[in-house]
Amino acid sequence: CLIGHGLSLRQTRRGNIHLNGGPHEWIDTALEAEPEKPNTPIVRNMARRLIEILPIAKQAQMLRSWASVVDITIDQMTIIQRFDTPAGLIAASAGGHGLGMAPALGVALSGLALNGATNAPISALTLDRFKGLSPNWRTEKGWMAGSYNT
Repeated sequence: CLIGHGLSLRQTRRGNIHLNGGPHEWIDTALEAEPEKPNTPIVRNMARRLIEILPIAKQAQMLRSWASVVDITIDQMTIIQRFDTPAGLIAASAGGHGLGMAPALGVALSGLALNGATNAPISALTLDRFKGLSPNWRTEKGWMAGSYNT
């Protein structure tokens, strides 16, 4: 496993390398617009950084790539919200930390779904925490895409 130079990577038992580009390719998006999708320049930049730290990788062949857009809240915290109208739940588990949080999140969500309430301490995780957020929050907080704490 290696984490550095804007990459995280690990080798599989078969010898393949799984590679993640990290925040360098993250893009800032307007909330009212469809976000850009990861593209060939992103893959090229990841490959360049890989070769810079592991020159032998220049001889490697890429088998496949896939990507997604990761959403991060301003406070980098999970959102859990139950709605009555329309009935439903939202659970967004904070940019990459979802697997570690899954057991606790499952307990909270099952209580909300089955009973309409949970004993889990989730009151600070609802969407209500964003009610007073200024439309200029990005400038006011000095927020930049990709500058989260992982």
